Amino acid sequence: MQILSRRRFIASAGAAASLAALPTNADPLGIPIGLQLYTVQDRIQADFDGTLRAVASIGYRAVETGLNLGGRTALQLRDYFQSLGLIWKSAHINAGELQDGLAKTIEQAHQAELAYLVCAFPIIRHPERFAPASKDIGAFAAGVAHGLELDDWKFNADLFNKVGEAAKKAGLQFAYHNHNLEFRSLGGTTGYDTLLARTDPGLVKLELDCGWMVSAGKDPVEYLAKYPGRYAMLHVKDLKAAPPNTELKMQGADLGTGIIDWPRLFNAAKQSGIAGYFVEQEPPYPVSSLDSIKADFAYLKRLDVG
Repeated sequence: MQILSRRRFIASAGAAASLAALPTNADPLGIPIGLQLYTVQDRIQADFDGTLRAVASIGYRAVETGLNLGGRTALQLRDYFQSLGLIWKSAHINAGELQDGLAKTIEQAHQAELAYLVCAFPIIRHPERFAPASKDIGAFAAGVAHGLELDDWKFNADLFNKVGEAAKKAGLQFAYHNHNLEFRSLGGTTGYDTLLARTDPGLVKLELDCGWMVSAGKDPVEYLAKYPGRYAMLHVKDLKAAPPNTELKMQGADLGTGIIDWPRLFNAAKQSGIAGYFVEQEPPYPVSSLDSIKADFAYLKRLDVG
C-alpha cells in the first residue's frame, strides 16, 4: 500500500479541512454547493460530457461520485472535473473496493487527490444469506434491509475501524453513508447507533443522508447535536410524506417541496463542523433529473438560514 510523502500527506489532510474554506456558490453553509452524480445517472449514461457541462453551468462547484464513471479512471475524472471547475474530494466505494481492493482504492484516491472515501452501503459478511433465486438486485437489497442482525453491524463497525486506520495512514478520511435500513430496531438499539458507539470517531466519520434518516422516522438535527464532530458531510435530500420505514423505500422530492425543514437542519449543520454537502435526489423526478437539480440549486441559493 502506497503511503503519502509528508508533504503530500499534509496537503491531502488539509484538503479535507479546507473544503469548508473553498469559494464560489457558497450557500447556505459557506461552502460550495455539491452534487452527488447518482442524481443524474440516467443522463450521464446517455450523454456524459453534456450532462457534466450542464451540472457546472447550473452553478454546482463540487461533485461526489465513484472512482470510475463513464469509462474514465479516477485520474481521468480528476482532470475532467477540474476542466469544468468542479471540486472532487469525496468518492463512494463499494464492498470490493473497501475490502479486497483497498490498496488499489487508496492509490486511485491519491491519483485523484481525494480527501474522503465513503462506504455507501453496509458490508455483507455472508451474502449467500440474502441471495434471491432470481438474482434481482432489488430483492437482494430488501433481504439485507430485513435480515441484517446486530452481529452484522458489529462486524461492519470493526471492519470500518480497520479501513479507517489504513485510510488515515494514507492521508485520507474514511466515512460511512447511511440509508434507512440502519435504523431498524435490534433489541433496544439499531445498526446505526451500534456503528456510532463501536467505531473510532477519528477513524470513521459519517456522511449524513438527511432524506434517508428522515424516512426512517429519525431527526438529523438531533444526531448532529448529539454527535458533534462525527459528521463530515451531508446528502441534502428531500422526500414526500410517508409512514416511516427501514426498507429502502422513499419517494423523493425537489428541495423545499418535501417534508424536511431545511433552515432548521442547516442551522444545526453550521454547529457540527460539516466540511461538504451534496444535493442528491431519488427518482422518479417531477420532470427530469436535470430539471430537479436546477430547482434544488435555486432553492439552496435563496435559502435563508439566519
